[in-house]
Amino acid sequence: MNKEIPAIIFLKELNKKQDGYIEYNKEKSLKLFSNLDFRELNLKNLKNGREVTIIDSDGVHNISSSDFLHTIDGNTSYGANYIVFRNCKFEKLILGEISKNFVFEDCKIDKLQISNINAVNENNISSINVKKGFINKLEITNSTINYKLYFDELEIKEVGIINNAFIEEFSVKSSCIGTIIATNTDFHNLIEFHKVTFKNKFELTEIKYKALVFFDECAFNTKAIFEYIIFESFTHFRKSIFNSGLELEYTSNKEAMNFYAIKINDKSLISQETFRIIKQNFEVLGNKIEANTYHALELQKKHENAKWYSLDNIVLCFHKVSSNYSTNWLLAFFWIIIVGIVTNLGLENFIDDFQFEWINTFKYINITHYDECLKENPLILFFNKISLGYLYYQFLMSVRKDTRK
Repeated sequence: MNKEIPAIIFLKELNKKQDGYIEYNKEKSLKLFSNLDFRELNLKNLKNGREVTIIDSDGVHNISSSDFLHTIDGNTSYGANYIVFRNCKFEKLILGEISKNFVFEDCKIDKLQISNINAVNENNISSINVKKGFINKLEITNSTINYKLYFDELEIKEVGIINNAFIEEFSVKSSCIGTIIATNTDFHNLIEFHKVTFKNKFELTEIKYKALVFFDECAFNTKAIFEYIIFESFTHFRKSIFNSGLELEYTSNKEAMNFYAIKINDKSLISQETFRIIKQNFEVLGNKIEANTYHALELQKKHENAKWYSLDNIVLCFHKVSSNYSTNWLLAFFWIIIVGIVTNLGLENFIDDFQFEWINTFKYINITHYDECLKENPLILFFNKISLGYLYYQFLMSVRKDTRK
């Protein structure tokens, strides 16, 4: 017959002291810990009947995982599939391998630590769900994790993810993260960031994504650095905002990356290669209009990096002045009119009986127009036809930027 051990009595006394309670719901198979303060709760050894360690002001208390997960009613022990902590405070919360579903709701956690787990690579329906609360530091290190991790409606000051493999889903939604640094980690399943704001630092290095990756409607207030990243499946940054730049130069992707409706507020912090990658992925998806936009940005960045005396710089100068890298058809049309006026004025200076008339300007913006005056002045003819040929090309390319199929 199961009996309550001193650690269980301790929990009851803890409830009395802090006006909290522990409740069991048989129908929902749920055990609830509410309004409790823990200096440290160590659930790392929870699996396979090992110990749960609780440290409070009175010292260290150990109870078996069976006693922690079950409720004893007379001679009957009832298990729980869901362990819920609501409105609790943790100075330190340590998690390990689990076989149940844990929910931390409206909790304040100073440090949440998951480390040195070597889970078997098998399907696990268990999950940890942290929502509507605060985490000062989230640290996941040196682990193979085969349960799902969900973080929802949280403020997280600091995230460190180092030397891990996530077998199941990893999801963060409607949250604010101060600093996130992740390195040398594999994600085997879906990873999702939805409506997440990144504030101070965002650095992902040596990461391999083997499944879908979503950065959906996220706001990056710091430069988003993706370095030595491998995207093996579809990746999508739909409607994300980059306020301080984006770095994709050292990434590779096997499937298309979707940058639809992203917004880049500071383009000076983005490299030419990053613009090329975005352009290329729009082309793969068949979105020629957006591809043309980022092609222009790629050229602009190339122009900024070109040496002032190089041929590239000269060509790109003409390209910028004539049509702003084939993005402004009005600018190209303006220069076509100017060529007509200059041709008109040039003929007036070189031909005695020629009189300048504004109506002649429209003749000399026609690339197919030839008259005796032009034929008698081969230099003006050359200037007119070469200039108009280049400008009409820029005009057509600028119009096609927004209409190309």
